Amino acid sequence: MIEIKLRIPDRAAVGEVIEVRTLALAPAIDEEVFGPDGLPVRIFRAFRCTFEGREVLRADLQPGMARDLALTFPFRVPGSGTLTLVWVLESGEELVRRHAVGV
Repeated sequence: MIEIKLRIPDRAAVGEVIEVRTLALAPAIDEEVFGPDGLPVRIFRAFRCTFEGREVLRADLQPGMARDLALTFPFRVPGSGTLTLVWVLESGEELVRRHAVGV
């Protein structure tokens, strides 16, 4: 089970730039960390963040040695609304978290 941790302010002034910090903690990999092709096993395929349906950030992720995924990015608050954060796993499963930001 992947544990998601967020550090996002609940309140911000219109136009204020806040820092969005995310950490996805993957379970320990019991099997080998390299696949049959010699590349590291990939857990996370992509990450997306939207605010009230408008794209804020999209990242296509590549294999790496860290099993956990930390992402930090700035976000200029246009008003009150909800940030939707989506982690796409290699299996295609999506982990979704929502965080309300008030003005």
